[in-house]
Amino acid sequence: MTFTDWNSPQEIQRDIQVFFKICLVFLGIYGWEFLTSLSVDFEIIFGLRKFRPAQLVYFACRYSILGFLIGVNIAMEATAMINCEALYRFNNLALGCTLGTASLLLMMRSFVVWEFDKRVMIPLLFLSLAHWGIIFREYVSSTTIHAHAHILFQAVDAMFHYWMAIEFIFTMVLDFVILCVTVVGILVRFPMKTIVRDLILHDGLVYFFSAFFANMIPSILMLCHLNPVMDL
Repeated sequence: MTFTDWNSPQEIQRDIQVFFKICLVFLGIYGWEFLTSLSVDFEIIFGLRKFRPAQLVYFACRYSILGFLIGVNIAMEATAMINCEALYRFNNLALGCTLGTASLLLMMRSFVVWEFDKRVMIPLLFLSLAHWGIIFREYVSSTTIHAHAHILFQAVDAMFHYWMAIEFIFTMVLDFVILCVTVVGILVRFPMKTIVRDLILHDGLVYFFSAFFANMIPSILMLCHLNPVMDL
């Protein structure tokens, strides 16, 4: 029985090509969703919809995802000389903002379900602060890396690798805690089966499982540490 040599040049090159295509597909899917819902952004910006502070988190999450996907695809497809270090730091910052704000959006839904009960808000806010602390720590570790050609595949050192894994795992755990708190709140405050209760439960479960698996896959690959491409 022969095992795959994940660090062989042929395998790394094959993984790079797969990663290129996956990033391009994600950019196409999200780009289409972004454009089809852009009218909502304009309605908020021009005052056609009532502005709420929570919408700042929505905008931060939405544009962080777009910036991250564009930045990664630029890094993958660039053939001319670019400032790799600046691009790498931008991508890490955008990814961190994406993870943090996505969890905040789910958390705010839980706050509404519990009618801003401080017994629920305070513990969740502490967890959110810890989450942002890990995101900041991971970003700081990435700034200690010096850029070279093909930085995305050469700059994943041991410290950054583990902080990145911790960031994704903590995000998964936090989203799971928020989901449990939200479900309990819905069942307690909406004991009778209603359309509103079913809608919140359905949307919450769809969002959670989407976010959970999106974080689980890179976490597993990072912990396996097969090669620098898989670590991304």
